[in-house]
Order: sequence, then C-alpha cells, then structure tokens
Amino acid sequence: MPSLDGGGLVWYSLGSLEVQLLRGGRVSVLNQLFRLNMLSFCTVRVRKRFPLAVRWLGHLCDEHMDRIADGRVLVLAPVFRSYGRRQQFHGPVSTVKVFEDNTLVRKALEEPGAGKVLVVDGGGSLRCALLGGMLGTLACQNLWAGIIVNGCCRDVDEINATDIGVRALASHPLKSNKRGQGERDVPVVVAGCRIQPGDWCYVDNDGIVISVGGEKLHNQRARV
Repeated sequence: MPSLDGGGLVWYSLGSLEVQLLRGGRVSVLNQLFRLNMLSFCTVRVRKRFPLAVRWLGHLCDEHMDRIADGRVLVLAPVFRSYGRRQQFHGPVSTVKVFEDNTLVRKALEEPGAGKVLVVDGGGSLRCALLGGMLGTLACQNLWAGIIVNGCCRDVDEINATDIGVRALASHPLKSNKRGQGERDVPVVVAGCRIQPGDWCYVDNDGIVISVGGEKLHNQRARV
C-alpha cells in the first residue's frame, strides 16, 4: 500500500524495498515497479526498508532455548498492545527512563534513530500518555525502527497510520507533563526484564524478546 511522507512523496512497498515516486508522476504502481528504468518524467528513488527478523519470534525462541535458560535472551511478559503500521521490528536498544513526563522521549526521537528501538520506561503509569501521533511521525521521519513504552500512548489512529512499530500498555487521552525530568541511556526494568542500552530487541505479534549484550539472533546471511 502507498504511504505519503511529509515531503509529498509516495512510498510503495515491494518485499524488502520501498519505491518512492513524486506525487506528480502519472503512472500505475504496477508499471512503476516493472519500468523503473524507463521513467523520465518523474523522480524515483529506491531504499531498503529496515530488515525484519528472518524468523518469527516463536522460531527464534525455539532455536535459542539455551540462551533463554541461562539469561542471555529475555522474553518480556505479554502486557503490551500493538500500535503502528509496522508489526515486526528489531534493532539495538536505546533507553529513556521517565515518569509522566515525555520531554526526554521527544529529545530522543528528534535524534537520528538509525534503526534503533527506543525503550521508554514510564514506570507503568496509566495516568497519561508518553507518546502521541506527532512523536510517532517524528520517529518515522528519523528512522527509528520502533518504540516500546512501559506506559501509555495516545492519538492511536494517527500512530496506526504511521510506518512505525509501537508497543504500549494502553492508550490514554491525557498528555504528559513537560518538566524535563528523567534519564537517558540507563538500564531499565520493563515487564519483568532488565534492559540495557545496546541490547538487541526483537518485536512481532508474538511478543518482545531481548538479546542481552546486543548479540543478534537472526541469520545475517538472509538479510536484504
């Protein structure tokens, strides 16, 4: 399905590639995909999407039961709800620790994400939202792979229309405070697991898995 970005460009997904066509181009998606080298009246750019886990999390867990047993791989408790268009994502972890104040969440997402996953430890508060539609769009624009919020999000419809992966405990219409309090890139405890910056996070519809120390569980040779 096509998706618009803020610059008036349309992205079409084809497997692991996304094809970008200026909105002014009058050509069907099918023709575009088969005639990329023949388009002279519009601008076309192709980029790789964030590589997704080669195997589903269930298969990854089956293959790494030894690491789960000795604590090198952590499986988070199933307490999160799924938001955003991206149902699968993975990448190195960056963390934010806050409580009912999303100032540092915004500051983190304003930086280049480079395919990282932002883990926001909001203390499990269900009294306000730490992430909204504007921050979801910001995360997408700055190439974050996804966001995990130990707390709430809001603007659910807007987030669900954005090419970003989000996991949160619930939705809540009330915005957070803006005091600027909290910590960046520190160890956090989320859903019963200790997560540190640099760990590798895997997310799909089965749940969330953390590879301690950043060891990648997926097959590098199969990545696009």
